[in-house]
Amino acid sequence: MDNSGGQRWGPESFVGGHPYLDFLNTGGGKTKARDVRGFADWAGLLDWLAAAGQLEPGERAGLQRLAAGRPARAALDRLVAHRENAYEVLAAVAHGLPPPAAGVARLENDLRAALRHATLRLSAPGPGAWRVDAAAAGLDLPRHRLVLAAQTLIADGLLPRLRQCEACSWLFLDTSRGGRRRWCSMATCGNRAKARRHYRAQSLAD
Repeated sequence: MDNSGGQRWGPESFVGGHPYLDFLNTGGGKTKARDVRGFADWAGLLDWLAAAGQLEPGERAGLQRLAAGRPARAALDRLVAHRENAYEVLAAVAHGLPPPAAGVARLENDLRAALRHATLRLSAPGPGAWRVDAAAAGLDLPRHRLVLAAQTLIADGLLPRLRQCEACSWLFLDTSRGGRRRWCSMATCGNRAKARRHYRAQSLAD
């Protein structure tokens, strides 16, 4: 789970069932604590965006050039602040609790800011989509694009399927038939839980 240093974003990093949830999950490690920054630096963010399919052709080079010409830390800090606020809001939703009003207000403000830098793209036969103007957004392009992904998560009626892993802090969409999925991934948290149960059983038997 821990992608805090020397990031290599493999398939195990994308188990949320939605790009925005995968983004929120970059802030959590193997426990319930939000103990991982997720992006050590601007290059680490670009690595994740590329692995997540969130960059259009030529955008990575453009964002690298922008970061070389001005400090990127402030933009990265804004992105991480948005992530942690949105995580708090959606984690409450996942548990059937009222989300914090201040957090919802901040999420709304982030969405309005993203829409100010976006235009509606209608290209038949596919669905319409908001496209962030890269030139206008500058170093905030990743944040605005991800915020618009949050809008699709909410508008598409997926929140009733939102769950939090019983082992770690990660959020995911439960698409199982019975709606009783407990782990973000059976290959990681699920197997660790099975191993712990096996160890306890062996300890009691000895």
